[in-house]
Amino acid sequence: MFSNVPPIESQIFANPALAALNLPSTAIDGDGKNQFEQDTDSWSVFTELTWNLTDTLRLTTGIRYSEDDKDAKKIGTLDNLSGILADPFFAILWGPAALNLAAVHEYEKSRSEDHTTGNVNLQWDATDEIMLYANWSNGYKAGGFDEDNSLGREFVESLGRDVSTYEDEEVDSWEVGAKVVLMEGRGRLNMAYFQSDYDDVQVSTFDGNAAFVVGNAAETEVEGFEADLEFAVTDELVLNVAAAWLDAQYKSFEDAACNEDQFLEQIAATGSRAGCVQDLSGEPLQFAPEYTFNLGARYDTSLTDSLDLGVGVDYLWSDDVVVANDLDEELIQDSYDKWNARISLAASDGSWVVALIGKNLGDEKTFTWGNDVPLANFGFSKTYFKHIDPPRTYELTARYNF
Repeated sequence: MFSNVPPIESQIFANPALAALNLPSTAIDGDGKNQFEQDTDSWSVFTELTWNLTDTLRLTTGIRYSEDDKDAKKIGTLDNLSGILADPFFAILWGPAALNLAAVHEYEKSRSEDHTTGNVNLQWDATDEIMLYANWSNGYKAGGFDEDNSLGREFVESLGRDVSTYEDEEVDSWEVGAKVVLMEGRGRLNMAYFQSDYDDVQVSTFDGNAAFVVGNAAETEVEGFEADLEFAVTDELVLNVAAAWLDAQYKSFEDAACNEDQFLEQIAATGSRAGCVQDLSGEPLQFAPEYTFNLGARYDTSLTDSLDLGVGVDYLWSDDVVVANDLDEELIQDSYDKWNARISLAASDGSWVVALIGKNLGDEKTFTWGNDVPLANFGFSKTYFKHIDPPRTYELTARYNF
């Protein structure tokens, strides 16, 4: 009930059309409902061929043709309006849509698209222990319709596009790497350098009020290098280490949604939040830390002929993570590290196992998702919510196989 939230109520009754009538505080509630139906038809045909050029060199290539057809119908209704919202005069004068939460609407949309995708993979067994490869491929993610869109917005003049739909996303990528067997099988080393170029990247951005706007960024580029090593020091002790470098950024994104600081600057200058955009070209993508590192050790041994002991520990370090794609500084997870450990007793025949597990043993405080608190323009500006990761936790697990 909006009337139970003082910042919203005070903003509503500060509306000049209502303030001039000196109305008492009245319930301003109702039900906004969205009904969304979609029919999707997809089909594809593909083929793949492997050609052994020599005993050590092979070429694999594949091609796929796909078609996607989508039809959608969306209906938005406002029901059970109470107080001033139920009065026809005020509904015409001001109306529930002034809250920018929901509006009555109905529309039907259709879209069709087809794509030809494929890959080319070349593998060379340089020795019995080393395989080198190079791969090129392209792909797509089908476009669609914004299922939320509670205001029923279609073409928005300030953005120059239909915000009820989003376009298909396409990618071209290539990768070169190596897979190496070490010391007659005691270790395995994998390395890869990759680059991917995306067009019309599908993004979802919070509008600062109560909804997410789905659309397409122009171009993004992702390149990186990753390596992982697993090595058996002894028959009982195995070490693993992995590291990655990632450079993921928008090549072009000139009409990205504003963050709250930018909204406030525009309000101060123009008196309105409408049409605020920012240029994120050259800025980092969400959930793409530049550096990550992982180190682990596992020790498994037999205590008796029928009882096994297992001990494991792993360490994770991550660079800063951009959580919200409007690049709000309050929603960047700073670099962090975490320790986890596990000790187990198990039957040698695999019939049962009991384990004590400790997670985030350093009690690091991190979050995986966050955004502006809804209804920023109704008294909640510069406040945020975050999905906090679990603190230090312990688990006791048991499993019996029968």
